[in-house]
Amino acid sequence: MEVATGALGTLIPKLGQLLLDEYNLQKGVKKDIKFLSRELESMHAALRSVGEVPREELKEQVKIWARDVRELSYHMEDIVDTFLVRVKGPKPPSKRSAKSFLKKMMGIVTKAKTRHEIGQEIKDIKERVKEVAERRDRYKVDAIKPGKILVDPRITALYTKATDLVGIDEAREELITRLTKGDDMSAQQQRVVSIVGFGGLGKTTLAKAVYDQLRVQFDCTAFVSVSQNPDLNKLLKNMLYELDKQKHANIHSTMLEEKHLIDLAREFLENKRYLIVIDDIWDIKPWGILQCSLLENSLKSIIITTTRILDVAEQIGSSKKLFHGRIFGSEGKCPGQYFEVSEKILKKCGGVPLAIITTSSLLANKSGDIKEWNDVCGSIGSKLFELGESYFNELLNRSLIQVADKHYFNDNIIVSCRVHDMVLELICSLSREESFVTTVLGDSRQSMPSSGSTVRRLSLQNTTWPKLEMSKLRSVTIFSLTITNMMPSLSCCHLLRVLDLEDCNLKEHPSLRFVVNLFHLRYLSLAGTGYSGELPVEVVKLQFLETLRLRGTEIEELPSSIVGLTQLMFLSVGDRTSLPNGLRYLASLESLVVERLESACIAEELGHLTQLRTLGVKLTRDKEGGWMKTCSLGNLSYLYIDTTTSLPTWIRPAILLHLSFLEIMVVQVRREDIQILGRLQALRYLYLRVSGDTQVLERFMGSPDSFPCAIKCRFYNLSMLPSTFPPGAMPRLEDFRFCIELEDFSRGEFTADDLALGHLPSLRNVEVGLCGEENVSQEVVAKVKEKLRHEADGHPNHPSLY
Repeated sequence: MEVATGALGTLIPKLGQLLLDEYNLQKGVKKDIKFLSRELESMHAALRSVGEVPREELKEQVKIWARDVRELSYHMEDIVDTFLVRVKGPKPPSKRSAKSFLKKMMGIVTKAKTRHEIGQEIKDIKERVKEVAERRDRYKVDAIKPGKILVDPRITALYTKATDLVGIDEAREELITRLTKGDDMSAQQQRVVSIVGFGGLGKTTLAKAVYDQLRVQFDCTAFVSVSQNPDLNKLLKNMLYELDKQKHANIHSTMLEEKHLIDLAREFLENKRYLIVIDDIWDIKPWGILQCSLLENSLKSIIITTTRILDVAEQIGSSKKLFHGRIFGSEGKCPGQYFEVSEKILKKCGGVPLAIITTSSLLANKSGDIKEWNDVCGSIGSKLFELGESYFNELLNRSLIQVADKHYFNDNIIVSCRVHDMVLELICSLSREESFVTTVLGDSRQSMPSSGSTVRRLSLQNTTWPKLEMSKLRSVTIFSLTITNMMPSLSCCHLLRVLDLEDCNLKEHPSLRFVVNLFHLRYLSLAGTGYSGELPVEVVKLQFLETLRLRGTEIEELPSSIVGLTQLMFLSVGDRTSLPNGLRYLASLESLVVERLESACIAEELGHLTQLRTLGVKLTRDKEGGWMKTCSLGNLSYLYIDTTTSLPTWIRPAILLHLSFLEIMVVQVRREDIQILGRLQALRYLYLRVSGDTQVLERFMGSPDSFPCAIKCRFYNLSMLPSTFPPGAMPRLEDFRFCIELEDFSRGEFTADDLALGHLPSLRNVEVGLCGEENVSQEVVAKVKEKLRHEADGHPNHPSLY
């Protein structure tokens, strides 16, 4: 696990950075750094091995050694980061004057002193690393490997009496129904279903309950467990023995290789209807071997798998089928020239269903251009933002976190998560044992790190400030609303990287000036605090700051110096806060949320933020005319605009190649606006609202190839009909919301045929707002409702109608 390796993962690259000529270190210091890099790489590998071994199998001296290495890595990173902060620092003043010249000379002297200090500290650390390395050799840490598990914890689940199982009936019957009464059973093909969830959830118990109830319907059955480090040869022998204990009574004493065992299984299963449960799959590779032995014989055979890893479950269902099916209709229809790049894209997607679905949607209308496929492949997974998303998806895939709330409009945007009580207890236990975080819960309850460890991360929940040594703190997160009344200045926490005060009460807090001296700060959140003081001009000193969240504060304006934060990637401000000119210099910005955009000059500068992925703005209407004359937002994927007269001229398909989410409020929708939106090739979610009176659209405003990837489209105060979009448009639309002006039907401008839904093949949900019921007869209302119900009932998907 990564938590076991401390700061080594980030420290080693930083040591390599120190060897660059720009830092002007002495040759002797560079030599020591190279030595440290080699030793730490070895220790990093050793710690990863230690992290793979259950803690109960580790000797006490190895645990102490691992703890000391982690602490040493944090100490070293603090030294290296402090050096980088002092050497780089904020940009020097641009005015040429005697005062600035003196500052520059003082800076040179200070940097020379800093280089000397780090040289001495590197020598001191070198001695400590040598000592730790000697202990590693003495304890033979490199030879540590996970021991064999003597008792399989799933054994008890296999032999639990059916009468002892409580609360499993509903899940068992649902799974049996899916296996035996699905739509495709008439095709006689093999059926595979996966049960997925975190460890201890009861997957094995459920699979065994289904197995016991169904087994009498099959010619032969087997229940085999894979586990984390399977012996595939033994696994195949176990399966053969379970399938026929008499015929394969001596199978375990044979010396057959895997290929021969696979052939033996295929021969045995050729004319038999079988039920096989493959329990506890940790990796896709063992499934690949077992799948070769499970012959598809068109006899309605069933395979049940269990896994705690979601992407394994999805790949058992075939990520290729998911990917190619969304683009070409089926896996077999993928043209040969796309095989190689498809494999590369699927590998980068890592089996994550959301990544596969998103990428395939982007490529759905590019099946004639292999160059565009290669471009998409090259753009996947290269940035820190994407790395963070991959970690998050990994936690979801392994069922370690669960979705609590999603975006009101886009189901793929997760707003909040929760963890199961068992997982929470595990997290707290590991955090305490690995000295990862100190949690103070109140009532004198606190999860303190192990003895000999320094408090580096602090989480405060419904409590008062603890009496702790805080000089080495890296992270402070506060969940109590009132604790900030007693909050110290934190000015002594020079190494602080994360300060999260979100939703704390800072209305009476006079100043946060101490923040500008936290030179290591990467993340600062004052969101929802009501803080009404100033953000100091000296905030420009925070040259490593990446995230600044200020929504829900009373800060009136941001200082002009903020545009000097060249590493800033995420910025959000509320409707009380004005922005300065010069935003174009925030070249690293990937996400910007502004609830009050008053200056046309600032609005125009947004078009120069080439790295933006997310942009949300509330525009002052009389300032909108001059915004974004130049637009270079080619990376933009999420766009929210409130409010503009009409669709901005810079929203163009040729520019916004990756825009997948658009929520916009306009005063008026023009015919060409719908046509432009329809040509946004990556657009999946559209939320279009007209402010003021309801506007009526004509039929067939879209083209037959419009909205190729749209999944959800919602139109408010915009009277339209399904006939607005001709056959061929919106082939993937699942959720459709529109409103109807009933007077148009009363006057005969539209007919019941305009309500047809059959040309939208993927519909799942339809929501229709009926406007002006008071102005027409009940007969007209009834006819419209009847036609809509008839269309929903007659649609192949039988979409829900609201």
